[in-house]
Amino acid sequence: MGLKPLTLLITGSTGFVGSHLIRQLNALGHHSIPVTRTHANPHDLEAMIQSNSIDGIIHLASHYVFDHGNADQIPTLIASNIELPTLLLDIASRHKIKWFINTGTFLQYYDGLAYNPVNLYAATKQAFETMMTYYTKTSSLQCTTIVLHNTFGPEDTRPKLFNLWAESARTGKRLTMSPGFQWMDMNYIDNVVDAYVALITLLETHSTDITDQIFTVRAEKRVTLKALAQLFSDVTGLTPSIEWGASPYRDRETMIPWEAGIVVPGWTPRVSLEEGIRRTFGERKA
Repeated sequence: MGLKPLTLLITGSTGFVGSHLIRQLNALGHHSIPVTRTHANPHDLEAMIQSNSIDGIIHLASHYVFDHGNADQIPTLIASNIELPTLLLDIASRHKIKWFINTGTFLQYYDGLAYNPVNLYAATKQAFETMMTYYTKTSSLQCTTIVLHNTFGPEDTRPKLFNLWAESARTGKRLTMSPGFQWMDMNYIDNVVDAYVALITLLETHSTDITDQIFTVRAEKRVTLKALAQLFSDVTGLTPSIEWGASPYRDRETMIPWEAGIVVPGWTPRVSLEEGIRRTFGERKA
């Protein structure tokens, strides 16, 4: 990385991406300070920043529901996705923290439009970006966003596609899925972590002004959901039981991933989709 050791405040440190990122940052000699739910109030957040010489903040925490279903979930979406990070922005701006990296989602860009939220979760993520713009206009804080697509890799316990397919292959459980012609952007975790490290380097070296810029982590290749299932089977030798077309596409299904994002400068994916699957689930036995 070639940087002096940094002290970084990180939300979402116990999540899939956060835990891998902290491990890599620590290996590079940096000091990571996790923000947990017990710290999610103005007094504790300010105390954490006052008692540490924080160089930058990486915001990964979020509350995700694809369909919020009822109004009871709205307060949690707003508290997690807008209120907490806005508190961090406010405190960071007053304490002259240099930079803030936000994590966005491809769900903010339904149909590839500049802003068209797939769901309320995506709308809250966009609302926070509006908050960031205010702080970049009124303080010296540099803010930027990395938009993530689908992530996977070792130690991922989320009920995501590959994990569901592996379980189906092991147990014979039948999965009902859509027709499968939506295009998928799958990002192996090491590639995602590399993108954050590249962006930190860019912010620390000031090689270009990236305030309010929105970057993306894009897979080396995109495949349809059906083709992805075949690739998964080809690499691992696992054959999930899938009934294609038994379920309809979801309302506002993302058929083509967002194309407009700028790839993080200085970053390219070093682990292919096939190799990422192999590292996560093993390889087909001869």
